[in-house]
Amino acid sequence: MRTINSYTDRQVRNSLRAWYGIADEDQRDRGCVWYDKAEEEASCISDVTGVEKVTAAAVIAALSPRNKWERNVHDAWDLCKAWASGDPQESVTVCTFHSNRDKAWRILEGERDVLASSPKVSAFADTIVNGCLANRIVVDVWHTRACITKPREGRVDCQASPTLAQYSRLEEITLEEAQLADDPPCVYQATIWCVIKDKWEETKTVALY
Repeated sequence: MRTINSYTDRQVRNSLRAWYGIADEDQRDRGCVWYDKAEEEASCISDVTGVEKVTAAAVIAALSPRNKWERNVHDAWDLCKAWASGDPQESVTVCTFHSNRDKAWRILEGERDVLASSPKVSAFADTIVNGCLANRIVVDVWHTRACITKPREGRVDCQASPTLAQYSRLEEITLEEAQLADDPPCVYQATIWCVIKDKWEETKTVALY
């Protein structure tokens, strides 16, 4: 398994540049609007349930690991509605780990220390709410893969989640690369997310035939 620590800062930069550099027009367009659409979802949840928008965004973020976006949003809606109605969290079935549902519920209960100890959830929520003004990077499993692989390699067995120190390192490098590319951090990260996800899923489909 390839690890984050096996890659130097220069190698991480080169990997990010390689992925960003092969983005086509459609991927760049999707990257530009991805967080705008996410903010719209958080705003709708807030309007309907009375949950603050930043809290709704954090709930979306907490429920995101290993969860398809459409289902991620669906789960966030259900959990926020349950909390607003006084129903228990166990009444909601989510398509991610139960520990993530518990984390999202704690956020709804006002336990802000959850965000302090979860940099990815914090960055995701901040970026959903503030978009291009957010100076954060969502280092999820796809971004981690983009940091330590190259497009020509195909699918590679990689470390899935960074430690706190590794997260800070990858975030700092990516922020610098986004600035060099003259892109807002959220657009830079979302564009790379679209590129590597498309590429790896295409490779997986080809491998099935």
